[in-house]
Amino acid sequence: MNLVNAKILEVTKAKPTFSENEITIILVLDGDLTLTRFNTTTVYHTGDVAFINSKTLYMMQGNSTVIELLTIPTLLFTKYHYDSMYNITLIDALEENYPEKDIYYIYRDCVFIKDLLDAYTVLRSNNTNATHILEEKLITSLVNEYSTTAVMDLSEEQSKRYYHTLNYIHDSYKSKLSLEAMAAEEGLRKTSFAQSYKQIAGETFLDTAREVRLRHAQHLLFATDLPNSEISVSCGFSDMKYFYRDFQKVFNTTPSAYKKFINDYSQNYDIHELTSKKAMPYIELHNNELSYIKIDTRLYQQYLLLKEMEFNRFNLEAYEITIDLFNEMNYLIYNNNRYLTWYGLNLLLNLIGKYKMKATFRISIDEIHNNDEQSELLHLLSQTIHKLTKRQQKLLSFEITLHSTNDIDKATALQIALYQLLNIKANITIL
Repeated sequence: MNLVNAKILEVTKAKPTFSENEITIILVLDGDLTLTRFNTTTVYHTGDVAFINSKTLYMMQGNSTVIELLTIPTLLFTKYHYDSMYNITLIDALEENYPEKDIYYIYRDCVFIKDLLDAYTVLRSNNTNATHILEEKLITSLVNEYSTTAVMDLSEEQSKRYYHTLNYIHDSYKSKLSLEAMAAEEGLRKTSFAQSYKQIAGETFLDTAREVRLRHAQHLLFATDLPNSEISVSCGFSDMKYFYRDFQKVFNTTPSAYKKFINDYSQNYDIHELTSKKAMPYIELHNNELSYIKIDTRLYQQYLLLKEMEFNRFNLEAYEITIDLFNEMNYLIYNNNRYLTWYGLNLLLNLIGKYKMKATFRISIDEIHNNDEQSELLHLLSQTIHKLTKRQQKLLSFEITLHSTNDIDKATALQIALYQLLNIKANITIL
């Protein structure tokens, strides 16, 4: 039985749903979709992707809108070695505050949409290996590209602190939460920890705790007949007046009025799953529109080779891998311009970390034709290294290769730039 599930649905109005221990991803295939998550309503259009975090009540309305709805249990994040991220929070493309949508983000989003489209067919193929690869691709993309910590460009230390705190709040929200205890666990004073968390999360410790409690209260109002007094206690509010105050502030209504609204909303709904025969034309249409997106990079091929070795129980701990960053297959042609893309690199690095493999990043100086291409390399390396754990970084070495001593000055300049900008020590090898 697959842990990841994908359906193609036609939606006019859906019953409220609580996404308890799973991440829900919605890809709009045709039409407009009005999606309410917690207390926020957003309209999505054809081609848009929305994320629904765990512990979230959501409602959908459309006009015979066709969507792909994919669910991923949060336990899968621990399966793929993101042990602390079982309460991962995701930010979708409509909520990102990038100054401009450059080629990197366009490419990233298009590749992710292709993976979502593939999920529908792969999960129906009964191919265990293909399903495992799909799971790892989705989990790796969510963690490295769309998680709050990735979008906010947090360091490894900051990410650990964010999820350590978030997990503590989710695990202990029913009782009194202790800022002092969390600070002590982090080896910080209370005020220092509070300032650090607010800088990382964009809100205070108490703001996060209040939202977690209200998410559970919202669910209990929808799913149970408990009186407000019991809901208040079970969600960790020390006094019912604080429950009423905070609920009113977030939802602009009282708990009782909200319960009536959600019950009335649930009465009439119109949503049904499409058969594969009716669903496939939508999948094929979007796949055709994304046919120009290159995913068969050299990096992705290397990842697939390692996965095949893993499936065949090869001793990957003893394997050493060389990663050619400038391989011709790692380039994307877009609007007649050539862009270096490293699709598959995060997947490779995840396996390298899992099996503690030694890996060498090889940079061919012959492939760097001008200062713009060197800047592009440094930018991509900076993004990559920043996301790695210290354990992963220790497994990597860097090599600059050249075929002629005439390029030694060029290679040395790159060697210096790597060290000064990224603290990367690279060896120079003449082939």
